[in-house]
Amino acid sequence: MSDPIFEAGGIRPYLVEIANDLTGLSLSEQDVSFDNLLLVDENIVTFDTAERNSEVTLVRDAFETNPEVVVKLHYNRLYLPKLFELRSTLFGLEEYTELAQLLPEINARLATWLEPEDIEPVSLEPDQVNVVTLRARADSLYIFGEVELTINPSSSA
Repeated sequence: MSDPIFEAGGIRPYLVEIANDLTGLSLSEQDVSFDNLLLVDENIVTFDTAERNSEVTLVRDAFETNPEVVVKLHYNRLYLPKLFELRSTLFGLEEYTELAQLLPEINARLATWLEPEDIEPVSLEPDQVNVVTLRARADSLYIFGEVELTINPSSSA
């Protein structure tokens, strides 16, 4: 099974692809703004349903002879607790000062595309065990929710 977000190169290009499919246009990520992000139903946390948990409006402003384009998309954001449901929340080996530094390991473990702008910033204390909350930013197009992580530099998670 292929991952359309991976194939598109991230959540923003993926959403633009959907908008282009719906409109028949050739918009680019640079052409549009992502407005009015809304979590429609926080109880939809799996993709085995036709229901969608989020909506966002892509807007291309009018310029020259091109009219304004407004496309409302309904899609699913990933729910952090569901992503970690069957995976360890213990991380180790490296000494980090910011939770965002851990994203390459988190992405490898979850097969995701989390970026620093998807999560709330969290400072870490080096050389000690940190129990922190990985929390999605309210404006993340990709994820929602939160999960507690343990970062133990002496662990071989």
